[in-house]
Amino acid sequence: VDSMDVSAEFSPFQFHIGCSPHRLLYLSEQADDMADTFEATLLLSHIELDKLEVQDNLMAAKAQQAQAVNRHCVPDPKFKVGNRVMLSTKNRCH
Repeated sequence: VDSMDVSAEFSPFQFHIGCSPHRLLYLSEQADDMADTFEATLLLSHIELDKLEVQDNLMAAKAQQAQAVNRHCVPDPKFKVGNRVMLSTKNRCH
């Protein structure tokens, strides 16, 4: 089973081939149609539009993830010149 990617909203098969497995192209019936330049151009433009939609979906998912992370971030402390701070050396490489 070719599962759909949540962020891209496309299955890997659909993205690479241009159609979902449940609606496959029947190449034997469409061999003459696919030879036509117009049909081939139409298929390529459909795949290109799918690619652009995947990129848009991934960008939207990235923005949503950043927004979710930023909700839980602690604001930067307001340090001033001359303030004293304690630094942890626990994870410092020696």
